Amino acid sequence: GKYADVYALWGESLEQARELTTRVRAEAAKHGRGVRFSVSFRPILAETEEQAWARADHILAETKRLRVVQGYNRGGPQQSEGAKRLLAAAGQ
Repeated sequence: GKYADVYALWGESLEQARELTTRVRAEAAKHGRGVRFSVSFRPILAETEEQAWARADHILAETKRLRVVQGYNRGGPQQSEGAKRLLAAAGQ
């Protein structure tokens, strides 16, 4: 809130985005500042919902495979808070 001009969100549910933007705005207001928001989405599109889910499963499997090949899984998973929120929302 004191330094940020833009706060980036990605993949949060509407409720999570509302909670985050409210907190960030309140923190910025403490310092007499306003903040803008950037939201990134990565939609997975296909002809049918079933095909879209199949494509999503393929993307996830390929991502996991590449993480192992590139050595990113050493020492266990290291996820950002945003990634953890996204995975929790996807589980719902």
